[in-house]
Amino acid sequence: MDRLLPREHRTAQSGKSAPDNAMSAAATYPLSSLPSLSSNPTATAKLFLDFDGDPARNWGGYSVPATPAYDTDGNPSTFSDGELAAIQEIWARVAEKYSPLNIDVTTIDPLTYANRVALQVVIGGDGAWTGGTYGGVAFTGSFYDANPNTVYVFENNLANGHPKYTAEASAHEAGHAFGLLHQSRYDSSGAKTEEYNSGDSLRAPIMGNSYYAARGMWWYGTTTSATTFQDNMAVLAGSNNGFGYRPDDHGDTPGSATPLVFENGALLARGIIERTSDSDWFSFWAGSGPATITASVVTGATLDLKLELYNAGGTLLASAATANLGETLSLTLAAGQYRLRVASQGGYGDVGQYRITANVVPPPDFVAPPDNLHVTSVSLEQIALSWTDNSSNELGFVVQQSIDAGARWDDVGTTEANVTWWTGAIQQPQETHLYRVFARGPQIDSDFSNVVSVTPLPAARDRRILRWRSRPRHADLAGRHACPVAGGRPERGIAGPQIGRGGDAERRCAGAGGADRRGVASAAGARHGRIPGHIRAANPGWRRAGCGRRAGAGAT
Repeated sequence: MDRLLPREHRTAQSGKSAPDNAMSAAATYPLSSLPSLSSNPTATAKLFLDFDGDPARNWGGYSVPATPAYDTDGNPSTFSDGELAAIQEIWARVAEKYSPLNIDVTTIDPLTYANRVALQVVIGGDGAWTGGTYGGVAFTGSFYDANPNTVYVFENNLANGHPKYTAEASAHEAGHAFGLLHQSRYDSSGAKTEEYNSGDSLRAPIMGNSYYAARGMWWYGTTTSATTFQDNMAVLAGSNNGFGYRPDDHGDTPGSATPLVFENGALLARGIIERTSDSDWFSFWAGSGPATITASVVTGATLDLKLELYNAGGTLLASAATANLGETLSLTLAAGQYRLRVASQGGYGDVGQYRITANVVPPPDFVAPPDNLHVTSVSLEQIALSWTDNSSNELGFVVQQSIDAGARWDDVGTTEANVTWWTGAIQQPQETHLYRVFARGPQIDSDFSNVVSVTPLPAARDRRILRWRSRPRHADLAGRHACPVAGGRPERGIAGPQIGRGGDAERRCAGAGGADRRGVASAAGARHGRIPGHIRAANPGWRRAGCGRRAGAGAT
């Protein structure tokens, strides 16, 4: 454990912060109203941010009392609007830091905490049971060894649950559980000058003191001695943890570029730079006229990106690699096809999520999207859809279906041009089915229609009674430092100055006792968005199955 806390937010009496981050609200909500957030729902490894309290337990030989829920307004029995907003931000910041890795940062309790499966980050209280005032406690390597798969973060000691500080501490303590040690500084003689490397105003190591830097980042640098170096990304993605890097989400070459599609008059996409060597390529068609193309980073960004635009022949037309984390290109385009490249600036830890928004003149053969999609009839095995045709140049329409809340969309039917109805089979009558339609164009397909759903009524599933409703087109679906000692307990470190980092406990030796596991699930159901986009001109035979992914509700 380490006694390192945000200094300017401490109060003399209790360790609770000054009220600059106090969040009052007119409404309160039960703890069960915690939002169900999930950054990578298909990943088998889970990093569970637990905000709604945790029961008393034995934690590696320590008797830990019940932890209260995350609380910034003095009422731990409910959540306020401000607290729910702070929880959303904390989750988004932690999700960004772990976005290059194949792990799901979630507020949904996985219920099982087997090694290499799930890690619980309990966020709440002041940690008085530790015997000191710390930002957090963890056992090093507990995600894969005999120690409990649980770490603690004490929001009372982090400027009253300040979202940035709480997120940095959560990522730091989880990093210990994934095998990381502190990033420390040494002078030219090899003497330690900082247990927690504080970096500078722009960058600091997550495993050091990243409270005050613009970006808390994964790091390559010294740890236990002036000649001992730690490669954070290699440790996190290594075989001990087992989850590795996240699969690449976009093509790395112009020939494998992800096609973009118009949505509300703009070309949109999201992506993740998983490694500094990663390049994400996109293609689009544009008409003649001005264009503004922006690649922006997300809340709590770790990525510093660069942006390049090429014509169809591969000639570089414009690029941006400024001191800003995101980049914008503004220029005039001739009508034609273009390719866009997003990449890291290349510094260690310059990885993470981004969004693309391109405002360009639609090409001459732009196809207006259908709308007013409705379910007109439904039976035990079939459904009928109808919609409004808003274009005069479509080649036909494609009906897509999702049975997993929009995480994946599959083509299930087509019609000819000017045909605005479709009848098809319900594949799994016991599941909710979502439907949407787009128009096929000569070169560029249209945006999607609104989404409609067909859902079995819970009270009448056995009779296959169904209901349906329309959704708006863009609705979302949804310290002390511990060392190996006799008895396997963390040893008490020397109390240091109150200078910034949420402290932690870590243990590299096998200890006595295992963690008690949670038996109560938080609200379930990951929220999913959609990331459409395709151009058929380059490959007329290509058949699309769109998929949606959110790095975070309102974030990523």
